[in-house]
Amino acid sequence: MLAGCTTTRVAFEDRSKDAATLETSMASIHDSTVGVLNTVNTDLMPFRAKAESRGETFDPDKLYVLRPADIAVWDKLLKALDLYCTGLSKLAGNTPATDFTTSAESLASDIQSLGTMEKMTVSSTESNCATAVIALGDLLIRYKANADLHQIVGEATPHFNAVVDGLVAALGFAGTPPKPQGNGILGTYDDTFGAYNIAVDRQFQNGHIAGFADLTPAQREGAIQEYLTWKKAAADHADQDTKIAALASALVKAKEAHAALAGVSPQHLKDAYSQLVTAVKAVQQIHQKL
Repeated sequence: MLAGCTTTRVAFEDRSKDAATLETSMASIHDSTVGVLNTVNTDLMPFRAKAESRGETFDPDKLYVLRPADIAVWDKLLKALDLYCTGLSKLAGNTPATDFTTSAESLASDIQSLGTMEKMTVSSTESNCATAVIALGDLLIRYKANADLHQIVGEATPHFNAVVDGLVAALGFAGTPPKPQGNGILGTYDDTFGAYNIAVDRQFQNGHIAGFADLTPAQREGAIQEYLTWKKAAADHADQDTKIAALASALVKAKEAHAALAGVSPQHLKDAYSQLVTAVKAVQQIHQKL
């Protein structure tokens, strides 16, 4: 009996530590996601502006890979996952039952209000994700302190996965491990940069500036500045591609780690959280580099 109690206590403590890790990891992924979405827009704005200047009509939405309003929607959806993970962390920790009940009601109310995304136009994917986060809020209200972590995570997993899968697809990936699909944010980002790069690459083929000898000194200086701008844009584009891929991987690892909280295998739990921490660190390192 004593041995059994010890095992149960260790397992509970492991869940508590891992739930806290999931909470901090999702917060980090949230920040990185919003940063990536905004940076993609900033990086491609000059190229899109140049493309739009060739037309006879102007549509401001075409300047963006993802409209600011859409980024705000994903920000809210990820905030909802943050709140849900905070609820799990409280449930798994030593928060007294009465305190958790109050916290659960507050967190659930916040999640539901974020999920409704009032006065915002959203795509079908985002609407499905909003429905999923509202369901997570309902779970926290329904169970409060009357369920263990395994039970709530087990029922919450499809809803948690729906939000993560929706964002992974929006980034342009699918599968486990996530593979680029040639669409979504990554596909649009690559296509837009590629159209610009094809034209400029001819001008600077093999690291040379075409017709350099025939230019005036002022033209040469301008051509050199354009060359340096092109080299930096290419390097930034490669870095952003790497970060988008790392972010998709971290999201999938977060989904796996969340599901593992409801499992019975300590080794599976350990592996899932080790992989999540590694994936989040990779995103953070790329972010620091950028």
